[in-house]
Amino acid sequence: MFINEYDAEMMVGNLMKKKEHLPEFSCEYFTDDESCLVGLFWSNGESKRNYQVFGDIMSFDATYRSNRYSMVFVPFTGIDNHNNNVSFGAALLASETPETYKWLLRCFLKALVGVTLCNTTDFKQRICDIVWTDSLSPDEFEVGWHSVIQDFDLSDNNWLADIYDMRESWIPAYYRDELMSGLMRTTSRY
Repeated sequence: MFINEYDAEMMVGNLMKKKEHLPEFSCEYFTDDESCLVGLFWSNGESKRNYQVFGDIMSFDATYRSNRYSMVFVPFTGIDNHNNNVSFGAALLASETPETYKWLLRCFLKALVGVTLCNTTDFKQRICDIVWTDSLSPDEFEVGWHSVIQDFDLSDNNWLADIYDMRESWIPAYYRDELMSGLMRTTSRY
């Protein structure tokens, strides 16, 4: 039995309101052709912080079917320094198909693995090449930035969108023609 359209709208609506008001809250869902909820994933700020600290080992257990809709509850958990379980996120799935698990793992990666992305050598090199150089013009920076965002599928990353909006105040390409000699002090020379 799938969650009906009314219950799905109410449940998803409540989570989407949280997403609007809590910037660290993540929520993704999908429905079938009849508007029945097929998958729902969520993770809050505390869960994301848990993942950053304790995410080196994780499990997800898709054996819980104790709700009235017979959906599978899938908690993502880890263990903290005191051997206690900590939550990284959770999901409800109407079916256990390869497609629903692919969707679920993509949601998890999108919401929680910024640390992993930063440790990816190719990403780190490409982002540093466009951010930490004064040899690019603003137009060249824009092309490079959009290329990295597209290549690593980061168009929904809120943090990157926020820092991009402030790019003129911190990206060297935007102030490379400014004279900075007045900022140098004798104590800053070695």
